[in-house]
Amino acid sequence: MRYSRVLRNFLLGYAVLHLLAAGVFLVVITAWLRTQMINQTRQRLLDLSLAVREHIQTLDNGLHDSGLLQYLQQLEAETTARFTLITADGDVVVDSRTGYRDIGYHGDRDEVKQAAREGVGFQQRNSATLDVPLLYLAILYLKDAPANDPANGFVRVAFEERSVLATISALQTFLLVFTIGTGLIAGLLMIVFATREMQPLQTFANAARTIAGGQYASIPAITRRNDEWRSLSEAFSHMQSQLLQREDRLRENSMRLQAVLGSMVEGVLSLDADRMVLVANEAVCEMLGVPQEDLIGQSLADIVRIPELGTAVQQTWQSRQTTQTEFEIPGTRRRILEARLAPFPDQDEFGVAIVMHDVTEVRNLETIRRDFVANVSHELKTPLASIKAYAETLRMGALNDPLANQGFVEQIETQADVLHAQIGDLLKLSEIESGRTSFEREQISVNELLTECRERFLVEAEQQQITMEIECDPAATVRTDRLALETIMDNLVSNAIRYSKTSGRVQLRARVVPHGLVLEVTDNGIGISPADQQRVFERFFRVDKARSRDVGGTGLGLAIVKHTVLALGGSVELESKPGLGSTFRIRLPEVLTDC
Repeated sequence: MRYSRVLRNFLLGYAVLHLLAAGVFLVVITAWLRTQMINQTRQRLLDLSLAVREHIQTLDNGLHDSGLLQYLQQLEAETTARFTLITADGDVVVDSRTGYRDIGYHGDRDEVKQAAREGVGFQQRNSATLDVPLLYLAILYLKDAPANDPANGFVRVAFEERSVLATISALQTFLLVFTIGTGLIAGLLMIVFATREMQPLQTFANAARTIAGGQYASIPAITRRNDEWRSLSEAFSHMQSQLLQREDRLRENSMRLQAVLGSMVEGVLSLDADRMVLVANEAVCEMLGVPQEDLIGQSLADIVRIPELGTAVQQTWQSRQTTQTEFEIPGTRRRILEARLAPFPDQDEFGVAIVMHDVTEVRNLETIRRDFVANVSHELKTPLASIKAYAETLRMGALNDPLANQGFVEQIETQADVLHAQIGDLLKLSEIESGRTSFEREQISVNELLTECRERFLVEAEQQQITMEIECDPAATVRTDRLALETIMDNLVSNAIRYSKTSGRVQLRARVVPHGLVLEVTDNGIGISPADQQRVFERFFRVDKARSRDVGGTGLGLAIVKHTVLALGGSVELESKPGLGSTFRIRLPEVLTDC
């Protein structure tokens, strides 16, 4: 069965190539024949026009001789060509088809204009008088006189293009029949040749099926031929011995791989194209709390019901890129696992390799570090408050020379205020990052919240001659924590005012989108460069370091905004161009609206 399919495919390929070559040949030869026929017709038209011109020049009245119509009609009957005599002004004197009837001005015909310039004009176009495609050739009546000489004129000869096309069509038919006939003869010969040459193919097909079944039987040698089939027979015999050796090596490598996987601390899982577990070492079974015999050969989604892991597997399948996820294993002992998923390369139906790490201790250490920073910041608040109190006392006259010391004291107080604000922001940021902050979600009027935010900063904005505008649907509401949302908007509006130009503008916008709310704070201030946009949400990062002391702030506002938004389940985006301003866009879920 396979032998006949190969032969059919071979002959089908030959037929397609033969037809393709025949088609290309017909296209090329047709174009060549058309060119040759048109050139021959042009030469014939030129000979006829020259003969007519010589005849007219022998007449006493030249172009206006009364016997020309009969002469041209007789000549047309003999040659099937159409003859037209045209004056230098473009008027038709006589035509072999229409006689002396006025058929319009002909001085604007392309062949006539070309003949006026070059002495001979040739064109292919549709006749406006006869409404048939014609080949036109025109020459000057007096070749040595200017074209605009009143005594001069044009002799034009036309020939129907369909006569040329009919000849070409007849040649095409002959060539097509000839090509099909030769193709059929060559195809019959090819069948005989292919049958003989592919006869050993069935033998090798049966031998290949035997080897695929794990039976390395001897391959029948083809000794009657001295060609590639004999070489293939010898190659099959060599392949038999190589396969036996490789099977032994694979068995040894498999045992070594099992030993390596069994000694690994990391958990290793391997899924096939059907998401069935192929490999699972002891470490991953211990991490997931599932016996090894329950994992191998089973669907991972049916055995391990962890949403984060299932989502990561789905993302890896869809994107065919490495993904990473972290999840917590429920149970009496809290365990956090980090999984890295990578697709098997160079496979159409690829699987996924999963490597898991137990990061419970690492996450505990990170929690301890966050608590340590929070505790240290909390302890620093008391001495800083004392410094502020002493600075106020000194400023109120405790020193002998208040005029000399007041500026210094004010700086101490200012710096103490800055440190105090920084510690407060650090504490707030630590609480958000630790996940200990509890949010009380309530339904909030977005328009009311933006209006209150505008009123809190109205005095500061007016001092810098900055206009604050609000664009919001009055009915829009969002269910979230009011204090957290106020903190986000206050930090964004404060930054917008600080970094806006004098007589600038700050816009607060809100719009409802499917499954969420979008809040935007836009200013036309100094803007943020592309290099800084990636770092603007880092702690203590300042865009304009030269103005950092003038504009104030703790350098933690945008970090607080980012982590608060993430804690609320939203996202924050930034669009900015240096010198044109910035737009901070907050996306929050769970929107309620009465519209």
